[in-house]
Amino acid sequence: MLALEPIKQLNIDNLTRLWKQMGLRESHDYSLQQLNVCASWPHRHWLDWGTQIKAPEAVRDFAKRVPATAIIPVWDSNPAHPAVFEQELIASGLEATFSQTAMALPMPTESLVPSIELQVAEIASDEELNHWVRIGSAAFGYQIDSDAIRNVLKCESAQVLLARLQGEPVATGLLFETAPVIGIHQVGVDPNYQGQGIALALMQILIERCRVRGGEAITLQASVVGKPLYDRLGFTSLFTIRNYQRVPPA
Repeated sequence: MLALEPIKQLNIDNLTRLWKQMGLRESHDYSLQQLNVCASWPHRHWLDWGTQIKAPEAVRDFAKRVPATAIIPVWDSNPAHPAVFEQELIASGLEATFSQTAMALPMPTESLVPSIELQVAEIASDEELNHWVRIGSAAFGYQIDSDAIRNVLKCESAQVLLARLQGEPVATGLLFETAPVIGIHQVGVDPNYQGQGIALALMQILIERCRVRGGEAITLQASVVGKPLYDRLGFTSLFTIRNYQRVPPA
């Protein structure tokens, strides 16, 4: 049984440490202290879990100046954070454009057998990286920055994985360990191969890799489309992440 409050923070810490590994840039153009800004994709501007808002006017300044490309996630880590931070985002005209569900699964004790046979391995060449970026970009509907993934490849705690079906690259996944949890990220299937059970089989393989590696739990952040699969695999919903953006006027 997972202890709810610790696993909530572990979920977000895993996610944000992955964003930091992808690449940060200086945030001196904002007066909001403790702000983290991605250098490029995934375009996140965020405050770490538990950050206390001491200057609401700094949030207001940030919200008015943040570019349209930025995605600002809000999670309910403490009563002061969303109440001030989110209210100022809304007051400045930003909108919650999509949401995700933070989820967790206690580390399985028994091995999983995938429902179909996939060949899954860490990417080891520029060609495989190009396949990974191409498939992930098509699956998620946004352009993945290959330089961000190159930064992740430098980290011993990460596995950037390419799945093949009968030798053909068809899906992507990424494991990122921040003890005592392992996060599953960027699980995407080439649109030409969707609807064949590949996502389920890949998740089963990723969960098994986590089990072999060890730890207390597996974490992820589910889209609305992906959540039914993770429910089926036994993941528990923890809380909602609301993602804000500046939406251009129609």
